[in-house]
Amino acid sequence: MLEIGMKTATLTLAALLALTIVGLALWRAEQSSDRAGLPATPATAAPAPQPNYRSQLANATDYRTFMLATLDAARAGNADAQYALYQALAYCNDRDRYFRQGPGKRMTLEQALAAVIPDAPEDQDEVRRAAMRCAPLWDQPLQDAGTAQDWLTKATAAGHPLALLKEATAELKQADLDFLSVAMRKNANDTGNAHRRAAIALAQRALRSKDPDVLWTLGALAGTLGNQSGAGDTGQWISRLAACLRGYDCGEHAPWSEGLCRLEHGMLCRPGETATDVIRRVSGDAFPEVQRRASEINDQLNRNDWRSLDTALEGKGATQSNGAR
Repeated sequence: MLEIGMKTATLTLAALLALTIVGLALWRAEQSSDRAGLPATPATAAPAPQPNYRSQLANATDYRTFMLATLDAARAGNADAQYALYQALAYCNDRDRYFRQGPGKRMTLEQALAAVIPDAPEDQDEVRRAAMRCAPLWDQPLQDAGTAQDWLTKATAAGHPLALLKEATAELKQADLDFLSVAMRKNANDTGNAHRRAAIALAQRALRSKDPDVLWTLGALAGTLGNQSGAGDTGQWISRLAACLRGYDCGEHAPWSEGLCRLEHGMLCRPGETATDVIRRVSGDAFPEVQRRASEINDQLNRNDWRSLDTALEGKGATQSNGAR
């Protein structure tokens, strides 16, 4: 009897254990089912990357296609898109001179190449680039796309830094016209200085962006903003080297070469040179000082030292080639 009782107890215990295991498995399945029915926690969506219109334009081979893809953003108020449209239209308007043959007539690429000075291969390259980029736009103008000036005005109003520098350049040109104007000779000094002060203020606003492209563009205005004497040539290399140090694309075939290397029929640049190589060679013995000032400008930008930077733009000694501060 004792043996039978023990066997019964053992079977009962095993049955209870099995029921417990089954119950636990059912509970886990139920919990899993409940969790599966809960709404999923929404994942935080990563912000969509903003189009880099500056880079897109630099790499575009068909400006008409680029403009079609950019117009909506520009119309919606995107200042980068607005300035890029200005650049595309202004470029094609200017390069039309290579192909213009008269009212409503345009030369073929072969005719335009034949008209270029034979010993200016850089101009022939530019004619080819212009044909590739602009011919589709010349052949099929975009209706209601606006003019270059329309988009520059909008970009300037939006505070785009490179558009501000375009406006500064216009102010400097007006200052020069005032000084040359016989009719305004009496008041030329005052009006010219007013335009120059306006240009300086615009350049100072543009520099607040810390944009390497702004530094490179300021190189072309060095020595004229503050009406400095003799500082312009060295000043332009200081600003441009500062741009290179800050991340501007100064590689051998980067966009800078299309403008700078065409000066003096390409004699300024040599095959294989980067922008830094050109700056080092043309600044000669002054290069250590150019390098020092370029680094100093970037340090001032990093520290938001606007007083020193504004003083430099006003031509009060910060860009002098003798190192005066």
